[in-house]
Amino acid sequence: MRNGLSVVGTIILFVLIAIFLTGCGDGDSSNEGWSDQDKQVLKWLNKPDDPLRPQDYENTYFAELSHAIEAKKIVYLEYAARKGTSHRQVLPERLFRRGEHIYLEALCLMRHQYRRFRLDRIKYLQVKPNSLR
Repeated sequence: MRNGLSVVGTIILFVLIAIFLTGCGDGDSSNEGWSDQDKQVLKWLNKPDDPLRPQDYENTYFAELSHAIEAKKIVYLEYAARKGTSHRQVLPERLFRRGEHIYLEALCLMRHQYRRFRLDRIKYLQVKPNSLR
């Protein structure tokens, strides 16, 4: 057990040294070496959510996704992405608004990453009958 802890401690020490040497933890927001697209995404992610409006609840699929979130159900999506239609199975986490668009934040089971989907780009949605509870 002692060797395991020392290995973990060593890894943590190396990570902290790497952060210090690269300047990642110094509060500098220049994000040197990042692409313009990465900077735009980071800026978007750091924005606060806008409050949902009454008309947002009338959006296509809003009610189905709200119920799927509560029941922790997997949802199948056909999504009109920039590069064409994608087919995803997701575990929805939350609905939120940024500007004039409503988004679904969900764990994509194909990519094993959290993704955000604009509701107006969802072309088909099916809530799977089994929940993850």
